[in-house]
Amino acid sequence: MKKYFIKFSLILGLGLSLLLTACNNTQVTEEVKETEEIVEETEVQEESDVLQTIDKPLLGVAAALADVDLEMEEMITYALEDEYLARDEYIKIMEVFGEVKPFVNIAEAEKTHIELLLPLFEAYDIPLPEYETDSTPYSGTLQEAYKTGVQAEIDNIKMYERFLEEDLPDDVRLVFERLLSASQKHLKAFENKANN
Repeated sequence: MKKYFIKFSLILGLGLSLLLTACNNTQVTEEVKETEEIVEETEVQEESDVLQTIDKPLLGVAAALADVDLEMEEMITYALEDEYLARDEYIKIMEVFGEVKPFVNIAEAEKTHIELLLPLFEAYDIPLPEYETDSTPYSGTLQEAYKTGVQAEIDNIKMYERFLEEDLPDDVRLVFERLLSASQKHLKAFENKANN
């Protein structure tokens, strides 16, 4: 009888081991499937993000600094796009934080910069670029917004300095010089806030 009990215990133990291993393998298999699904969803999202980035054309400073063969028409277009982008970014920041300085003053100045550029489109028969305001709300802190302003003005200055290296008609050169000077003043205003 004792012999049968030992055999029964061994068989029962082996059966339970096999059963637990099978259950554990099923759980592991399910976890592997869940992980594969998460990885696949992440890859699809990353691919979608890349495609959205590819679909969006470069505008303003980004386009100007990437363009290796600048023509006057392109420079004027890039300048207008960049002034629109800056104005819209500063307006979005004020929608979150209110009419804080220097954003309130500089957003107003961007409108003046746009008004300086628009006559050049007519004078040189350049079609106005299609531009749509990005409706994504600003999501950073006010301190980050000041730093955004600093970087935007640094990039804007680089763009105008590069444009002014080219052979330009006097009226275009004068507008670019005025916009460069304004960006240098804006940079100081943002730096004062960013460094406090």
